[in-house]
Order: sequence, then structure tokens, then C-alpha cells
Amino acid sequence: MADPPQCWGKVLTGRECRKGYYTPIGQGPFYTHFCAACQQLGIEVPAVRIRMLPPPPNLSLANSASNGVWSGHHRLPRYRIVNQTKRCRGPAAIIFESPPSEAQCLGLQLPEAAGPLGSPPIGPITLNPLPSAWSTMCSTADYEVVHFAIAHSTLVPTCGAAPRPPPPEPEPPPAALTAAAGSSEAATGQGVLIEDKATAAMHPSAAHTAPRAPPPFQPKP
Repeated sequence: MADPPQCWGKVLTGRECRKGYYTPIGQGPFYTHFCAACQQLGIEVPAVRIRMLPPPPNLSLANSASNGVWSGHHRLPRYRIVNQTKRCRGPAAIIFESPPSEAQCLGLQLPEAAGPLGSPPIGPITLNPLPSAWSTMCSTADYEVVHFAIAHSTLVPTCGAAPRPPPPEPEPPPAALTAAAGSSEAATGQGVLIEDKATAAMHPSAAHTAPRAPPPFQPKP
């Protein structure tokens, strides 16, 4: 049997997903790549692995058409483009699988980086550092992260501190256990009733007569 696919949140962050019972909140194809906890709480990616992409028409990197998390480039670590769909606000960003070097981010030559039809090709592309408003301190460790939420078929930055995670919902008991508990309670109540009937049959006076009060005290003459 094949192993279940990994949550993309775990792959992108390099950390285990939050434990607990969470209810999935999305039904679109992109949501299905993430576990219910990441759908509700978002993910925290180390800031050292994120760079900003230049605006169009310079934006020539794209996610591959495969269903995997990462795309490849011969000069860069594997990456994922985020905040890039039409409904997103602000610049697109690139999450790397490992921190890129400064040399990799400066003067990146992309043969497909060309201007409008008939214009000369655009020069080298530089991947810019993050805006300060994007990063915050990790909620569980001492380093800077960018918190992303799942929206618009991509990951979008929340631009600041991540929302305080709600406690996980209590895991509902299996139906079999609930049914067994109900049967046990019913059997216990029936057993008490049978015992009461048996006691009444053996000692009818105990069931139908109240205990007599002691006679009043009379001093001897």
C-alpha cells in the first residue's frame, strides 16, 4: 500500500504539522494538499528561505505544471512561487527549499525574461529581500518567519504576527464506543431495577411499610 501524500505545510516549513483534531475548511484542489491544521492555522516559513520576485513583465519564474510542491531551476534551490494569482495583493514571493546564497539572488539570468513583443530582452533579474512588515517571530522558536494563509489557490502572507491558534477541537468518540457506552448505561439501570424488584419480593414489609417509631419512654413506679 502506498504511503499517504505528505502535507505541503510540512514540506514547505520543514516542521511537523500541529497535532489535534481540526476540521478542514476548504474544498478546492489547492486545499487538499494541506492537512486540516494547516488549513485552519496557516504555515510559518523561515524568512531566510523567502525572497521577493520583481513585478511583471520581469516575473518569469513560475511553478511547474506537476503536482509536486517544488519547481526546479539550474541556478537556484528548488522553489515554490506564492502570492502570485490574480486576486492576491502585493508582490509575488518565492519560497526556497533551502536558503539561497546572495550570488544566486543577484543578477539572475533567465532566458525567458523578455519584454513586450518587439522590445529588447530584459536584463538580469534580482530577487529582493523581504519587506519588514512580512516577517514576525516564530511562535515556537527564536527565528523570524513569514506566516502564510491558504487563499486564492495559493499561499498569501498575513503581513505581521500570525493569528493566535485556536485550541484543537476535541476528537469525537467513535460511533462504536458511543453505542457501547449507551448500552452499558441501559444495562446498569435495568440491573438496579431488577435488584429492587428482587428485594421487594423477598422482604415485602421493607417495600410497603414504613419503619415503626419506638414506644414513648415510661418511668417505672
